[in-house]
Amino acid sequence: RTFCSCSPVLCVDTTAFVLTIITFPFLFGVMFGDVGHGFFLLLFSIYLILNEASLGSKKLNEIIQMPFDGRYVLLLMSIFSIYCGLIYNEFFSIPMNIFGSTWILTNNSTEYISDTTRTYPLGIDPQWKGAPNELDFYNSFKMKLSILLGIIQMSVGIFISFINATNMKRPLSLLNIWFQFVPQVLFLWAIFGYMCFLILYKWAIDWSPYPVSPPYILPLVINMFLQPTAPPDPLMFPGQGKLNLVLLAIAFLSIPFMLCFKPYFLKKEHEQKVRQAALHHSEQEKAEAHHQEETDDEGLTLSGHGEWDFGEVVIHQIIHTIEFLLGAISNTASYLRLWALSLAHSELSTVFWNRLVAGQIQGGSIPMIFAFWAVWAAGTFSVLLVMESLSAFLHALRLHWVEFQNKFYIGDGFKFAPFDYKKILSGETD
Repeated sequence: RTFCSCSPVLCVDTTAFVLTIITFPFLFGVMFGDVGHGFFLLLFSIYLILNEASLGSKKLNEIIQMPFDGRYVLLLMSIFSIYCGLIYNEFFSIPMNIFGSTWILTNNSTEYISDTTRTYPLGIDPQWKGAPNELDFYNSFKMKLSILLGIIQMSVGIFISFINATNMKRPLSLLNIWFQFVPQVLFLWAIFGYMCFLILYKWAIDWSPYPVSPPYILPLVINMFLQPTAPPDPLMFPGQGKLNLVLLAIAFLSIPFMLCFKPYFLKKEHEQKVRQAALHHSEQEKAEAHHQEETDDEGLTLSGHGEWDFGEVVIHQIIHTIEFLLGAISNTASYLRLWALSLAHSELSTVFWNRLVAGQIQGGSIPMIFAFWAVWAAGTFSVLLVMESLSAFLHALRLHWVEFQNKFYIGDGFKFAPFDYKKILSGETD
């Protein structure tokens, strides 16, 4: 009920609903990742769940009613916040050296070297927190992670459109699979899937033995379009230049498949129905050919509720194709809000701690420590636990409603109205 109130689409598509139960709180946790902040959310959600009988029988304040209605969603959000906080290695912005850092201090405590015999078992090594290049490291990591999560979720949305297409009648089922689902997957993966591959490949390679620094991913992808025949500089793996050309060809060839073939085959199907009706000299069959009620997922009819209009079908397909092509870029960029909010949450928490608590601890004044600790606790609660959690909730909701659901859900058709004697006798319905 909580998910349906946030997005009515989830009450219609059960496949998306099952996935959203996990993906929504997970994306919230990506933006709100902190073990300490997530722990307080967990305590609050457990309190609401344990007292749901007594609280449910009362008329609650609107501010309390909303988290009470979503108490189980809040429980999942807090769990994923704690999990992502372990990955980021942050507890109220303080790193947790649980397993021992893999960085060793040498040269009279002035230089760190990495212990190449092992890696930190869970999450990010605590020594990155407070390092001179801390912001560069977290900025790069969270930006790339946002792109990976975005492409994965959008790909899942396109595969849900495939499931929807299999439930349609032929020929619409085959048309939507071969001339909508397949070219959309090829276009998305040929460009952004390739970018995700480069990100993972860059992470998997130890670049220290190589004479070149690890390449920047974004310039490589941009140059793939601006200079398709030029060899990538630097070359990440053998045959990368030829692979770029193949992927570009696949991406560009998928566009006419999305744009042209579906209207053409819909036109041929309509003409075949008209010929069949004329062959049998049946006015009823002619009417059915012109008043077919079967609709595809864009609301395009094989025959429509009036005269079948090929021009309208073409216009709808052009709009749908342009929307997907531009959306593939804008939706991918929209997932960068995961990076922005996560980084902002972490840096704001760090500023609160360093300026209000750590600085007073170094000063050694006990009354000032308690005074500024109270200010820190109030700021953490009001800004980081209340305002930031609401912000992360709204952004996670937007990513599901817009970037994810527009890959498979089209709100066309007719609302289901079950047969009801009371409504008919009362004159409420025709």
